[in-house]
Amino acid sequence: CVINFTLDQSFEGNVFMYYGLSNFYQNHRRYVKSRDDSQLNGNNISLHKPSKECEPYHTSENKPIAPCGAIANSMFNDTLTLVHYDHNTSKPMNISLLRKGIAWWTDKNVKFRNPTGETNNLAILFQGKNIISG
Repeated sequence: CVINFTLDQSFEGNVFMYYGLSNFYQNHRRYVKSRDDSQLNGNNISLHKPSKECEPYHTSENKPIAPCGAIANSMFNDTLTLVHYDHNTSKPMNISLLRKGIAWWTDKNVKFRNPTGETNNLAILFQGKNIISG
């Protein structure tokens, strides 16, 4: 998708980009509730017994799924590119965007964590645990 727009004035400081999508329902109540907050917070015990809120994405072949739920079962990529077209030249100029520091502090430091273990590598951490990880 490409959206062309023109700015009537210059901006100083940070500029934030917001957008909306049609026919995209990741804010639907059933979808939003389909997760296990305890799993997402790194609670090792909840890895073996996912919340019922995750159904039908809580087990596969009687093995618990981690992370479970519709949110973890979906994938979305919202890569943005901002390009400046100068009318005086024919060369488009890419505008660099911040890719760090864009997550809420509480999401990074309170709400979401990896399970504790001897390694930060989740594939190794889940190995031999009879858990399906994605």
